[in-house]
Amino acid sequence: MIKNRGLTAILKSLSPTHEKRDEYEGRLYAALTHLNHHVKPAIKEWDRVVDRMPNN
Repeated sequence: MIKNRGLTAILKSLSPTHEKRDEYEGRLYAALTHLNHHVKPAIKEWDRVVDRMPNN
């Protein structure tokens, strides 16, 4: 198993026919979906809170 490398780095190093490619593509898709659905709203809320803070 490949360890200690980012998913994009792993995918770049694998051939398109590698037996584990689908698994790593699925992991990357899941990670990006998580960021889009959970982290993005949290960042928007953080920006809203900071924008309401006094500037001093």
